[in-house]
Amino acid sequence: MDRKSISIAGSGKVEGGVYDRVKISGSGKVTGDVEAEEFKGAGAVTVEGSLKAGKFEVSGAFKAEGALEVEEGEVSGSFKVEGPVSAQELRISGAAKCGPIQGGYIRVSGALKAKGDIEADTVRLSGAFK
Repeated sequence: MDRKSISIAGSGKVEGGVYDRVKISGSGKVTGDVEAEEFKGAGAVTVEGSLKAGKFEVSGAFKAEGALEVEEGEVSGSFKVEGPVSAQELRISGAAKCGPIQGGYIRVSGALKAKGDIEADTVRLSGAFK
């Protein structure tokens, strides 16, 4: 079965589900859990649930009310995840607040506040860490 792609340009809301690509440019909200091969966001992006993605790129303000599980992620700006974060590779530039972090390679430049342990093969932090 082919996975569909969704896109928001401007302001909008979409339901969670399983997708090939999710692209949000502007102000977008995903209601419920979402799974995608590729998740891209620019602007203000909120996921009212958990997010699982192969490739994850966001710039601006990102918030997930559940867990975040990605293979490869890059964040520039504000990053808030209420639940745990799991990533093979995750690069964050800006301010990050999240639950426990588990992964292969984690790099944070800016400020990081993690509620729980950080477990990774490699962790590189520059800036404020709490």
